[in-house]
Amino acid sequence: MKQYCIYYNTFDLPGDYCVREWHIGGLDGFIPRPGKLIYLGKSLDEARKSIPEGMVCITRSPDDDRVIVETWI
Repeated sequence: MKQYCIYYNTFDLPGDYCVREWHIGGLDGFIPRPGKLIYLGKSLDEARKSIPEGMVCITRSPDDDRVIVETWI
């Protein structure tokens, strides 16, 4: 299963939004494995447009790292 996280202002990409793909499941069970970076830029709207169609947005939890904007599953 894939999920996508939108981040803002990460240590390695300050001042930018990025979307990173994550792989959940498979041979590793439910251990998340990072996938490719699928968006890098200045716009949250453009970041959202890079998420594959049919995904559902999960808003950030107060316990999430401050750089996480939202997660799509």
